[in-house]
Amino acid sequence: MILDPADFDFPDIPDIDISDISLPDIGEPGNNGIRSFQETERHKAWNEDAADVARCDFASGRAQLILRGSFRSISLWRRSLKGASLKEIKESGEMIPFFIDNMAQFIASVIGDALDPDQFAVVAPPKRRHKIRNFAALVAEGIARELGLKFYDDFALCSSRHRVGAVFTHAFVPEQKNIIVFDDIVTTGSTLISMKNLLDSLGKNSIMFTAILNKK
Repeated sequence: MILDPADFDFPDIPDIDISDISLPDIGEPGNNGIRSFQETERHKAWNEDAADVARCDFASGRAQLILRGSFRSISLWRRSLKGASLKEIKESGEMIPFFIDNMAQFIASVIGDALDPDQFAVVAPPKRRHKIRNFAALVAEGIARELGLKFYDDFALCSSRHRVGAVFTHAFVPEQKNIIVFDDIVTTGSTLISMKNLLDSLGKNSIMFTAILNKK
């Protein structure tokens, strides 16, 4: 079965709450073997109410489908008032296995039996600011491993650090028809839109998944 996003009949509205879809039991960081991160951060960030700082508390039941014209992506968590800041989350290596486990379960629950390694692969956006230990790329690689899919590292390239209106190029063409694009945080959606434009030009179906929707 080949999954073509164009076959889905989604209503033309900005975003849809899909928190009631059937999902695996997804826990919080403290319940997934990385208590040290929570213990380290809680005194300075975990319970602060700083509205000007983007945070995430990893609350369950907040999955959301984002639609912008023909572009669509699905996020597992949403920005919150309390929790660790997004900067602290991305700088903590302990968060990588937590993201991998939960996102792999989430993607599997959404796509289901269609996840054929001959038809699906996983990529991440270009490494623009952090090229050595890139959080999104490390999580995407782990997701692919958990799902038994091919991960294409450094598939997409970008010569500019600007996020809005960036044009991506490709280093090679994946063999699979359906490409799962994972990004850790989505704010404007411009990075994922650039990924979609690139994959469209290669005749690939793109399915966008993000961990955290950075939207108030």
